[in-house]
Amino acid sequence: MEAPLKDCTTLEQRAVIRFLNAEGIQTSQICQRMKNIYAESCLSQKNIYKWVNEFKNGRITCSSVLLTIFWDVDGPICLDFLSSRQRMNSDLYCDILVNKLKPCIRNKRRGKLSKGVLFLHDNTRPHTSCKTVSTIIKLGFEVLEHPAYSPDLAPSDYFLFGLLKKELKGKRFDSDEDVQKVVQDFFHTLPKSAYKEGIYKLPERWRRCIESQERYLRENAWVDQEECGPMTSRTGVEGRPRRMWTNDIKGWSGVSYMLLKRKTKKNVDQ
Repeated sequence: MEAPLKDCTTLEQRAVIRFLNAEGIQTSQICQRMKNIYAESCLSQKNIYKWVNEFKNGRITCSSVLLTIFWDVDGPICLDFLSSRQRMNSDLYCDILVNKLKPCIRNKRRGKLSKGVLFLHDNTRPHTSCKTVSTIIKLGFEVLEHPAYSPDLAPSDYFLFGLLKKELKGKRFDSDEDVQKVVQDFFHTLPKSAYKEGIYKLPERWRRCIESQERYLRENAWVDQEECGPMTSRTGVEGRPRRMWTNDIKGWSGVSYMLLKRKTKKNVDQ
């Protein structure tokens, strides 16, 4: 029989663990009951035991906020937050692009919309759906190539979010609003030179990516490059680009997500 709730969030399952633990259900029984309901989507046994212990030790909740940030060499352009009750999809993403990002670019980067926007985002489903592609075309953005599974080529992943994690490490907050305020303050006080540094590392990373592919091809002479093409699984770097645009690097806007977790415990001085 198909699992009734095979599509669910981690936060939903944590709430179930907390409820069953409060009823005094044994952890092994919690694991079995959740496996019957969630099937492949179920948290691992290790994680279930972990959260049972967390709640037994006084954890009240673990709320999450999804951060979406658009930025360039001059700093943040647009920040958006989704609560744990919301999930990013094509409709939400397109709404952010049209009703939040575009006005922010018009107000904060005057003239950029008319000159043209180079836009970099990854290949997650909300970014590649037909609706999103159509919306970006209507906005007139030029989308830069980005190979799948390449956080090393995403400035937010290899640079910006690392700085934010250091800022938030060890901190606890009373509400989602407190998290949002700290994050907004952090990005708006970060020097412009930091944003420039993060983005200007990207062409060099592109170059190293291309060189590593060429080196792999030379070391594996049995690969017929003309037959296989520059981006095939036989090269060992499927999806990696051989060329990327580096012109007008100042003009591009990047988008990335980061999941911010708000932790609260009993008897802890916030």
